[in-house]
Parts: sequence; C-alpha cells; structure tokens
Amino acid sequence: MTRFVSVPLANALQVAAEHRPKWPESVWKLLIYSGLWLQSLYVVVLCGKYDVLQNPLDIFKDCVFGDAQLKQAVPSDIYWMYMLQLGFYVHSIIGTLYMDMWRKDSVMMLLHHGLTIFLLEFSFLVRYHKIGALVLLLHDLSDILLEFTKVQVYLKDRAKQQWQLNEWMANIGFVIFSISWAWFRLYWYPLKVLYTSTWGIYIHHRHNDHKLVLFFNCMLIALQVLHIYWFYFIILLLIRVATGRQSEIEDTREFEEETTKNANNGRPHDD
Repeated sequence: MTRFVSVPLANALQVAAEHRPKWPESVWKLLIYSGLWLQSLYVVVLCGKYDVLQNPLDIFKDCVFGDAQLKQAVPSDIYWMYMLQLGFYVHSIIGTLYMDMWRKDSVMMLLHHGLTIFLLEFSFLVRYHKIGALVLLLHDLSDILLEFTKVQVYLKDRAKQQWQLNEWMANIGFVIFSISWAWFRLYWYPLKVLYTSTWGIYIHHRHNDHKLVLFFNCMLIALQVLHIYWFYFIILLLIRVATGRQSEIEDTREFEEETTKNANNGRPHDD
C-alpha cells in the first residue's frame, strides 16, 4: 500500500516533507474505513434483509438464550463483515504500536482497539451479531470524515505553495466530522444501541438469564466513555479555531515527530 500507492501519490502531489510521515497512515485509513463502512451500509441498510437501524428494539426479539444461543447460525454477510473488521482492528493494534506516530491518545487508541476486538469476538460468539452490525455502521462514517480532513490538511501545503481549496475542504470536512461524531456516537449510539441492549432485551426476554447481556452492556458503555473522551478533543479544537487561538485545523492529539514512541515509530505503513 505504502510503496505502490501512498508514496507515488505523495510524490505526484508534492506533499510537504513534514507531512510525509503521517501521509501513508491517513491514506490507508481513508481507503479501508470507506470500504468497511460501505460494506456495513449495504449489509445493514441497503440489502433489505435487516431492519436493525429502523427498528432497533426488535434486534433481540428472536434471540434465544441458554444452550441454544451458541448454536444459532450467523448470516454469511454479517459473518464476513465481522471477519474483515476483526482483521482490520488486529492490524490497527500492530500499527499503533510499531508503525503509526505516537500521539497523546495512543494509549486510549490501543484501549479502543482492544475493546472493539473483544466486543466483536464476544458478540459473535454469543450471537449478538445484529447489534454488533449496527455498532459498526454507526462508527465508521466518522472515521472516514476524520481521515478525509487530515488528508486535506496535508494537501493544503504542497508544491511549495498554499492551496486554498484544500484548506476550505479541511475546514468543511472537520465541521461535518464533528457533527457526524455527535450524531452517530453521542446521540444514535445510546439511542439505538445502548437503549436496545438494555430495555430492548428486557421487553422481549424479561424472564431469561441476562448475565451475558449485563457484561456486554458494560463493554458497550465503556465504548461510549471513549466516545465522550475523544469528543472533548474535538470541542477543544473547535473552541481554539473559533476564538482565534489556532488559525487552522490540525490533529490536536499529535506530538511533534521527534516525540515518537521510539526510534522505529513514525515510519510509513508497509500495508
């Protein structure tokens, strides 16, 4: 990926030297998040087989508990969605540790990736795959917009001149990203996921054993805590730009390149 796409593209666009270490990471994530979200959109919404977005309270309506719970078949489209997402997040842990630049929230990012892998594996094993598919749909769009914005930031200073179009696109992208984060992760996630995993299960299975559900909900709530934590950084950046304390959009989580975790970090991906 880096050798055949990111580096030639950076050379063709004459991306500034200070942005070269971060360029491959954002290009890779923009492409992979776009592909994963389009897959989620098709499976959850467009194919018409599931109504988990429109009627989330019915997600657990046909769910069974006990010994039969682990014997339920997982539809092939959701199965492959899970496998691709699991592969990506395992790769993301390796990338954060050994390839990506070390940031202020890298520890939290590792926690997020680990929690996501655990949630994916757990929900797959106990056959909570429908609500898992909904969680994936609500998450990846914001990541696409974030990486798009970062790519525009890197492109606005290239070929030894400033490109106003890329600066406008970075500003617009960040505003849309902020709105999408608030809507999908701070509004729809608790409304459609947390509400369903608590009240939705209760109204359909109030007399069943819910030990696994309680544990699952704790993990989902922990994920929401991370959403709020990162939204704090988003608000900080918006305030800085609005008050004139910062003149342009940039990733407020990043240290300078020389403060990478070790001498090997910060090198481009070799995906």
